[in-house]
Amino acid sequence: MPEIDDKLLEAYETLGIRVGDIFEDCAFHPVLCLGADYKDDELWGISLIDGSSPRSCSFLHCGVRKLTADEAWSIKMNGPSDESDASLISSDRRWWHNGLTQRTAMGAVYTILPVKLLSENQTDGQQAVDGNPH
Repeated sequence: MPEIDDKLLEAYETLGIRVGDIFEDCAFHPVLCLGADYKDDELWGISLIDGSSPRSCSFLHCGVRKLTADEAWSIKMNGPSDESDASLISSDRRWWHNGLTQRTAMGAVYTILPVKLLSENQTDGQQAVDGNPH
């Protein structure tokens, strides 16, 4: 058992994931951490992809990693950053293929953001899509 304790101590020192942090779970979801128990090798939270919970992982066996907010948003919009990780997820479970995000044949990713279209006779001072008031 001391070997496990040493590995968990190393995970604590290396990852440092705490409540409130964002981590990538073993299903490549960015997850808001609601609990981190290094003694019992357990990490859990709520998916920022679909709100599923609890999302539970092992520090030692799941390959979790701490994420920044920007990394979490990129995963939400574009899928896992590593193409080989993305290929592990079946096409019917790929949240990033929602009609907004596209991958080109060369692997480049672009995102079409939603736009609110305004009518030509809008009078509330808002800008139209082209940036010119109408």
